[in-house]
Amino acid sequence: MNILIIDATNLLYRIYHVLRVTGGQDMVPAYMRSINKYVRDFAPDATYAVSDKRLIKGQKNYRRQQADYKQNRDCSMWETVHAAEDELEQVMQTQGIHMMYPGILEADDVIAFLCKHLTGRKTIVSTDNDMVQLIDEHTQLYSPIKKVTIDVHNCEQHLPVHVHKYLLYKSILGDASDCIKGLPGYGKVKAKRLAENYALEFPKLSAELQQQQLHNMRMMNLNQGLVEHPQERDCYVKQLESLQLQTH
Repeated sequence: MNILIIDATNLLYRIYHVLRVTGGQDMVPAYMRSINKYVRDFAPDATYAVSDKRLIKGQKNYRRQQADYKQNRDCSMWETVHAAEDELEQVMQTQGIHMMYPGILEADDVIAFLCKHLTGRKTIVSTDNDMVQLIDEHTQLYSPIKKVTIDVHNCEQHLPVHVHKYLLYKSILGDASDCIKGLPGYGKVKAKRLAENYALEFPKLSAELQQQQLHNMRMMNLNQGLVEHPQERDCYVKQLESLQLQTH
């Protein structure tokens, strides 16, 4: 089975930025043109679009309990970007695209769950490099900006390290877009060296750097969400069961 998983909120923000540059106004047609192109290109048996819109309000997940997490994001565009979301969801549902949502976590966590839970060949569509860690023998990542599909066989042509080392590499380097600080003094070269020789080099780090790197791993690991919030799994399973009922 060929399964397409679209990072829907990631796409929504990309469409917003394109329209802002080009002077376009209507997000829904632009958004659906992209969705329909991905469906044509990958010819999936099933398509899932995963939104960042949380089903459970008023609760912070373990990442958002950190004071600095994503505090550098520009929230001024939030209302504009999400004004079309309800209409987009209705349009996608009429086209047989399955919408999925986090409870208190994030779209990334739902995508990680789907990659593990669904059987078949999965293609993730996203520009978010965090998705690289989900690549395995059954999952590939398509980057719409680079227009390349990355899998376990060609990953070292497109990434600084193999996908199996990528989470380690990112946890050392940090992620400025999420306000996750990297280890002091570690740029791309040193981060790659440490990631590729982790078992040998990690014990040589100071206790402070070890703690920071492990903290970053916890924040960045897309499979960690269900460890921290195990009740979230029920939220995803119920959505899948509901979608299955709708398609029968």
